[in-house]
Amino acid sequence: RTDISRSLGVRYEYSTEDGSVAKSYYPVTKGCLEKDIKDSIVGYKIRSEGKKFSAIGEVGGDCDLFMQWTFRTHKGILVICAGEVDAMSAYQMLLDNHIKRGNSKKYDEVSVISGTTGEGGTAKQLRKHYDWLNQFSKILICMDNDEAGRKATDQIAQVLPRGKSFTVPLRLKDVNEYIEKGMEREFISDFWAHKAYTPVGVVGSSSLM
Repeated sequence: RTDISRSLGVRYEYSTEDGSVAKSYYPVTKGCLEKDIKDSIVGYKIRSEGKKFSAIGEVGGDCDLFMQWTFRTHKGILVICAGEVDAMSAYQMLLDNHIKRGNSKKYDEVSVISGTTGEGGTAKQLRKHYDWLNQFSKILICMDNDEAGRKATDQIAQVLPRGKSFTVPLRLKDVNEYIEKGMEREFISDFWAHKAYTPVGVVGSSSLM
């Protein structure tokens, strides 16, 4: 939604032919935990029609995680998504649920981030933010529901603080698809069905019965 995009500094370029979104501009920061966001923006990651990516300025693995500046001091649950669109979609659904349940004045909203270098490079980027990650009580890995997503999940779990890795059992291919299909309630249900991460081939103690 426009309110979510605006709050996260995301901008859009529209087609002059049909008014559809031609390009999306995602702000990329560096040093956002020490500086104000306006002083830490170093570039923009650009997504064009056809899922083609380009950049203005610096957007590599040495930068901050997307949306990290929004949750500098949060300590509850952190969700790691596959990309910017999924991260914004998850944040929108979780924030709406947070407000609906009357928790906006009691607790911090659920924190959501994604890497800036693609699903496959997220683990490497997360490794550089270990201290910030460690402030959260739970870290939910929410990659795409496919082979690439499962591979990324395994890689990410290896670099997170011990005992804090959980996975979200998506029933759809990715987070954004829940919004596209009007299944926001189902996403919240899947979100709260998260389980402690277990490597492939290992059975968790909760499943032994």
